[in-house]
Amino acid sequence: MTVSMNSRYLIILFMLGIFLTFGISPIFSQVNLHNSPAQLVQQGKEYYEAQQYKQAVEKLQQAANIFESQGEQFNQAITLSNISLAYQQLGAWNEAETAIATSFQLLGLNTSNIETSEIPELETKKLRILAPILNVYGSLLYKRGKLEIALNSWQKAAIIYQNLGNIEGIITSKLNQIQALQALGLYQQSKATIEEVEQDIDKLPAPLKVKGLRTLGDVFRAVGNLNNSQQFLQRSLTLAQQLNSSQDITATLLSLGNTFWSLGNLEQERQDTENNYHILPWQCQSRLLPKQALNFYQKAEEAYQKIIKDFPYSAITIKAQLNNLSLLVKNDQLVMAKTVLNEIDVDNLPQNRTGIYGQINLARNLACLRQKHNFDEQIISWSAIDNLLEQAIQNADKIEDNLAKSYALGNRGGLYEYLGWQNKSNQQLIQMAQKLTEEALFIAQPYEAPSIAYQWQWQLGRLLEIRGEEEKAISAYKAAVKTLESVRGDLVTINSDVQFSFRDNVEPVYRKIVDMLLKNDPNSNLYEALLFLDSLQLAELENFLKCDLSKSIQVEEIIGEIDATAAFIYPIILADRLEIIFKLPQQYLEHRTYNISQSEVGNLINRLQKNLARPDRTEEVIEDAQKIYNWLIKPLEEDLNKSSDVTTLVFVLDGVLRNIPMALLYNQGQYLVQKYAIAVIPSRQIFDPRPRQKELKILTAGVSEQQKVEGIEFKKLPYVPGELRQIQKLSSEPIEPLLNQVFTDVELEEQIDSAAFPIIHIATHGEFSSEPSETFILAWGKRIKVQDLDNILKIRSPDKVIELLVLSACKTAQGNRRATLGLAGIAAKARVRTTLATLWQVDDQTTANLMNKFYEGLKSGKTIAQALQEAELELLKNKERRPHYWAPFVVVGNWL
Repeated sequence: MTVSMNSRYLIILFMLGIFLTFGISPIFSQVNLHNSPAQLVQQGKEYYEAQQYKQAVEKLQQAANIFESQGEQFNQAITLSNISLAYQQLGAWNEAETAIATSFQLLGLNTSNIETSEIPELETKKLRILAPILNVYGSLLYKRGKLEIALNSWQKAAIIYQNLGNIEGIITSKLNQIQALQALGLYQQSKATIEEVEQDIDKLPAPLKVKGLRTLGDVFRAVGNLNNSQQFLQRSLTLAQQLNSSQDITATLLSLGNTFWSLGNLEQERQDTENNYHILPWQCQSRLLPKQALNFYQKAEEAYQKIIKDFPYSAITIKAQLNNLSLLVKNDQLVMAKTVLNEIDVDNLPQNRTGIYGQINLARNLACLRQKHNFDEQIISWSAIDNLLEQAIQNADKIEDNLAKSYALGNRGGLYEYLGWQNKSNQQLIQMAQKLTEEALFIAQPYEAPSIAYQWQWQLGRLLEIRGEEEKAISAYKAAVKTLESVRGDLVTINSDVQFSFRDNVEPVYRKIVDMLLKNDPNSNLYEALLFLDSLQLAELENFLKCDLSKSIQVEEIIGEIDATAAFIYPIILADRLEIIFKLPQQYLEHRTYNISQSEVGNLINRLQKNLARPDRTEEVIEDAQKIYNWLIKPLEEDLNKSSDVTTLVFVLDGVLRNIPMALLYNQGQYLVQKYAIAVIPSRQIFDPRPRQKELKILTAGVSEQQKVEGIEFKKLPYVPGELRQIQKLSSEPIEPLLNQVFTDVELEEQIDSAAFPIIHIATHGEFSSEPSETFILAWGKRIKVQDLDNILKIRSPDKVIELLVLSACKTAQGNRRATLGLAGIAAKARVRTTLATLWQVDDQTTANLMNKFYEGLKSGKTIAQALQEAELELLKNKERRPHYWAPFVVVGNWL
């Protein structure tokens, strides 16, 4: 299964079948059966569905040649589009492109005019062929990262199907559109298309409807919308049970189990403060799983076990057994894992790509059992695990599937890497691991299969590092990052049986290259290390938002002089140390090192975050704030003191450090904010440093009344009306606040569209989470999710730039290491230059007082960071020294 937020999982052609067999002419009944192109197409279809793609191509090509010799252009075009699909599965992009281009040519069209022009006027018979060919073409474009053109192709296919009255074709094309729209960040259009698909599916007869609902659930899981995935799969299961269709029940239970597994992984990743970047892929460790994750894993196990118990002879049963075993191993359920293991018959695995991945999956689970539970060598031996991988390689050879072979070879290399590490860097094992890895990489070249190739480049880097060949290792790590960059926000697994997470599969690659660059001649490598760190932060934000973010400016400009009074500080969390890179005005980059383990950093930040939510824990907060000061500021204190011009510190924070405000760092009776104005930028590549407009034209909105929305109680915020009125007094063009019932998403969007408001101030409940669907602000009777807020805030004309978005009364989800990505994500996605928000919720009277002082500072000409500093100092001076009350406010983005 997969947790990929941007998976290239595609539903091509018909929900009930992959191939376009409807276009084969009845004239074939008059042809010799053994040479019949109809029979060859059928054989190709069977090979394709068995995932034996090379053989499928051979049969289909024979059929296409016969159609060509008989002048059957339409049948030839259909067959060539099927050949393109098979080549796509093999990663043979040039061949796939040639086949589909020829399909178009046989209809009197070409790819360039298909991409740029309207739907051509063709006779109905040609349109029936063109629609599915457009779907295939869209799949090719999507897999090659050409999302907008792919979307255009699928939209044209849907229109043709609509005109032809083909409801299955309509649904198929729209399901593909949903994935492209979400990948492009066009959530409103995606939402509308989803509603259309739901209506179309409801029109289907029950046997087709159950498949349509399951497909929609699978699509939602593929794009990371797990709650909707669960909802549609539950509906599909209910209908399948009503129909008493064992085939549909098992298929839907498997999908539902996979979605529950994804939900469990999401909960684990949210709350896991331990990022063991140095752990090898084949190295297994027990982790304390949060309760929410365990609940989802248990539901997944129940779904798999129901398949195993009620449908023991189903073709899907072996998949359910393997997935169930993976979960039991993950959750350290040793007794049950042994039982399930004994029930798995490896010989029942199909001789196709799924079967090969199943063998690899089983091998990895056996390795984990061997490590975590110290199984007797006679029960699970390393040689037996190695034999299983060798068998997977041989099976890939039999069906001539190079991608599957590469995956098997690379995993076998990973096994030998682990065994070499376990045996004190045994050089013979390491050499074998390197040989296998290089062979896997040779088969899966980065330009053909980047999602596989980067794993072997990364693995090769680790092996070269173990062998002491550090320059070669750095080159391999750089190559891995370059390959990852080529697929940007679409970092996916090669198969749904293989798990994926950003934390485990992407983040370690970037951190390893940064680690090595700063170990080897750090002073010469500071700039390059920062580039890689920044790419990681951008990739993480894109992974959170499920879309690509274009760069606001070139990185080189950021390093230049933006603000002559600002110092830039870049703390980097590595496995065994903190690296602090910094830049003072008119100075070159410098760096300092603080030796501390990554786990110690994470544990302290987690403890501090919890204590900050409690006003009575000030002493504990100060103690930990002093420690973080010693990590981040003390090593460069002397340099900062020499640079008397520095009045602002701009942090590009890494990992869990984002979850606390830098203002509260403490030293010798003084908070950091008492000496410097402070700001945070999420990534230098999406930072816009232009000075803001000085005009204070402010749109204000908020909710003060108690509400119950979507089953959640939100308490009163009695000081909000006064806060908004006071702010409007400082506005250059005072207008009535959008308060309570008047504050709706529709009204907010209309106000933003109607006039230019450089500043938008929203005082309401809200929460920043590592899950976009749970990042929201509260309007009247509705939670506005981050995707919807993005559409509301997006400016339709260049003269209506939102300089500053203020979100008071919001909070960050506790125990959630990536939660502040929600805060950064709001600004980045909507192109808001600066966001001022609270990391935890505090008394709204305190917030109202601080906001009033903040806007007075802006009006007097201070920068955003200086205005916040002055407001916080006012609280410290007059009323409240407890950080719980004054410290939650952070400036993210342009501080000028």
